[in-house]
Formats: sequence, C-alpha cells, structure tokens
Amino acid sequence: MVAHDGFTLRDLYSCNSKNNLQAWPYGPSDGGEDQNHSWDQAGILADQRKAARNGFAFLMLSAGTPMFNGGDETLRSIRCNNNAYNLDSSANWLSTSLTTEQTVFKTYVQNMIAFRRQHPALRPANFYSASDTNGNVMEQLRWFKPDGTVPDSAYFSSGDNHALAYRIDGTEFSDPSSAIYVAYNGWSANVDFTLPWPGAGKSWYRVTDTCPWAEGSGQVDLNAAVNVGGEYARYGLCGRGVLVLVAR
Repeated sequence: MVAHDGFTLRDLYSCNSKNNLQAWPYGPSDGGEDQNHSWDQAGILADQRKAARNGFAFLMLSAGTPMFNGGDETLRSIRCNNNAYNLDSSANWLSTSLTTEQTVFKTYVQNMIAFRRQHPALRPANFYSASDTNGNVMEQLRWFKPDGTVPDSAYFSSGDNHALAYRIDGTEFSDPSSAIYVAYNGWSANVDFTLPWPGAGKSWYRVTDTCPWAEGSGQVDLNAAVNVGGEYARYGLCGRGVLVLVAR
C-alpha cells in the first residue's frame, strides 16, 4: 500500500498533500512526489483509522508477498512529510512508547498477520486459477457484486461501481476453512452484501469488519465466533469498509 519512500500508511489516509518544509523535527526535506493518491478522509479521525485498517487488510489478503514499512504497524505519522529519508530526528525514529490508539492498531496488525498465516488459501504458489492443468473447473476464486450475482466485464469496467466481493475456495488449498469471503464497500454509505454459498452444511463466520463500530482490541476475531448466516444472508457493511468471513 505504501513503500520505503512517500507517505507512511497513516499519512496516506490523513494527508491531502505533502508538507515537507515544516519545522524540525518533522522537516524540512526537499523533493517528494506531488501525486500521492492520498486523502485525509475529510479530517475524520475514525475514518482515517478505518482507512488504515482497510489498507493493511488488503495487504494481508493479497496473493503476493506483503511488504510494509517499519512503523506502519503502529500508525507512525511524519505529519505529511513524504520524503523524510534523510530526516534524522525523533519524529522519524521508531518509538517504543505507544498511545492507546497505536496499541490498538498494532493488535489489529498482529491479528491480520496471524490470520494470513492460518490460511494457505491466501498464499497460493500461483495466482488463482479457474481450472487445473487438465482443464477441470476449480473456481479457486469467484467475484461477486453486492447483490450476490457474478459481475460481468461491464461491471468491472464501469467507474460508477464501487463495491465488490470475492470468494476463495479453501478446499483447493487444504485450508482450515472451506471458503474465505472478502467484501469491500467503496461507497460513502452502507451497502448490503448478499453472501454466496459457503459450502454444503456450512455457514459464514466473521473474522473482521473494519468499520468503526468494531474498533478495538477484538476487531479481528481469529476464532471467528460470530455466525452471520449462510447463502443469501445479507450483511450491511458501512461506507468504505472491509469485511472478511470464513466458512465452516
């Protein structure tokens, strides 16, 4: 989501533009990219934290090898300085003294890493395939619209669509869960997602909902204790939120 240069994960979602000429210890520094694809979430702190949770969730749910900067696990901020490489100051050092906000986010990060480690379906040797080498249909991954139907190319191509979900077939990877379902609501308001088939005789259980109502040390439930229903059940997801479910 971020790299070794540019904004930190926290600043990506709390800054509209770079601020590299501020006073010590947060600056000054020269250079830095002007096009950062960042947004301060209208200055709403809870939404900034939610966006950071989304970013880290997508990183841990991606099939590729995840990379994040030291300090992103504790919401480190350099107050919008996006080129602090040579800024040898306390503001740019990693601190071991964490606020409550930082401690809560660190717990979230630790649990999302643990969730990734638990599920080989999130770590395929090759990208998900629709068939095996003999041409047999496997459907390792299937995309869904919020209404539970499968999107076509027109849906994917339209910039007016901002909600999407997918289901990974865990049985193809000897995963402890028969399926993993991930939904993202990119709209500003709540969207109801109709859940797909979890497997014969199985239900969907919630691992995490990144929305503010769930914020806290238990935002990621590695035991997935809450049953949210089976096929055709509806789940209301807040604006710009991420949902992760497992089937069992």
